[in-house]
Amino acid sequence: MNETESKWKRAIAGVACVGILAASLAITGCGGHGAGGKLGKPGSGVPGASMPERPSTPVDTIDAKVKQVTDYRDFTGRTAPAHSVEVRPRVSGYLNQTPNRFPSSPRPTSLAPSAQSIATDRFTRAVSYTQPFIVQAKEGEKIEAGTPLFEIDPRPYQFALEQARGNRIALEAQLERLRSELNRLEKLKPSNAISDTDLELAKANLHESEGQYQTLLAAEKRAELDLEFTQIKAPIAGILGRSLINPENVVTADTTLLTTIVSVAPIHVYFDIDEASFLEYRDLVRAGKLPAASEGSIPVSLALTNDATFPYHGRIDFQNNTTDPGTGNTLIRAEFANEQGLLTPGLYGKVRVPFSAPYEAVLVPTKCLAMDQQGKYLMVVDQDNIVHRRTVEVGTTHGSYSVIREGLMVGEQVVYEGLQKIRPKDRVQPSPSKEVPPLNTERIGQ
Repeated sequence: MNETESKWKRAIAGVACVGILAASLAITGCGGHGAGGKLGKPGSGVPGASMPERPSTPVDTIDAKVKQVTDYRDFTGRTAPAHSVEVRPRVSGYLNQTPNRFPSSPRPTSLAPSAQSIATDRFTRAVSYTQPFIVQAKEGEKIEAGTPLFEIDPRPYQFALEQARGNRIALEAQLERLRSELNRLEKLKPSNAISDTDLELAKANLHESEGQYQTLLAAEKRAELDLEFTQIKAPIAGILGRSLINPENVVTADTTLLTTIVSVAPIHVYFDIDEASFLEYRDLVRAGKLPAASEGSIPVSLALTNDATFPYHGRIDFQNNTTDPGTGNTLIRAEFANEQGLLTPGLYGKVRVPFSAPYEAVLVPTKCLAMDQQGKYLMVVDQDNIVHRRTVEVGTTHGSYSVIREGLMVGEQVVYEGLQKIRPKDRVQPSPSKEVPPLNTERIGQ
């Protein structure tokens, strides 16, 4: 009996232990609820514990600023001289001197002094001889108008001038004789000492000689002009090109090209504006928001290929009267003072044209902008240091900054560095960025 009773007691105790264990598992499976049940603590490993909160992410921020700006468009332009001259001789002959190639001892440019003795009569003018003509200009240098450039051997033209003057002087003496003869005959006429035919013949001879005198006088003036043309001077100020012919070569009047001169102050810049931009600008002019090209008051800026900014400033002074039907472009010309001569013909660059009147705009560094399938956006930090995605409408770019037309207010904090480390609704630790370019150093609207 004792042995049997002992077995029954052990069996009942085992069943009780199994029941208690099953009840405990049931209570745990219900999330710890039940009589005296509690949620596990975070990080305890017990099911039902909440996830730990993410730490704040440090980011660099910048405050949105307001600045007066002007919208603009950039076009490709090329420089061209305001004036360009091809230097050609106006008389033929042998070249004596050219730029950079003048002889050390120029040829004599006057006749023997004894020839001047003919210029003593009161009917003649003093014979003028050319002064020594020395060419000292150098190829490629800046010259002024009137600078000596080339000399053609003047001696043949000096002889021609002296011959023309000699002919004139001889005819002047004949005219004096004919006038005296006519005066004598007119005094004899009242006494009928001469016939009417003799008097009329004397008058006719005088008139004929006076006509011949005018012809000889014109020939003399032409000879003077030809002699003057042997000295070729710069017709305009500018940069002298290379000499295309050497001394001792024969040049032909109005044919041989000697060199070229291009002006550089002022200088022109030509550029084409596309049809859409042209029509948009025309509408702005009609609305009274911008001046017309014909007024000459549209400011433009120029940057050459190696310029980081637009250091050259000028104004539009010409708009072509037609639009190219093949390209839809309209030719525009701007004039730059170029007082220092830094711009030379043939250079390419960007021409910046204003397309709005000045206005107040909100700006942020272009680096702050990001883009996804929904468009461009900024990451804005609120007062609780929570970051939010903000879709914005972006305007024109001014240096390192972009205009934000809609979606951002002045003074709001925008993430500048650390965009790749944050997501919307994240908590951040904002600090003002020290690497943002100062807004006042940018060429806004220039």
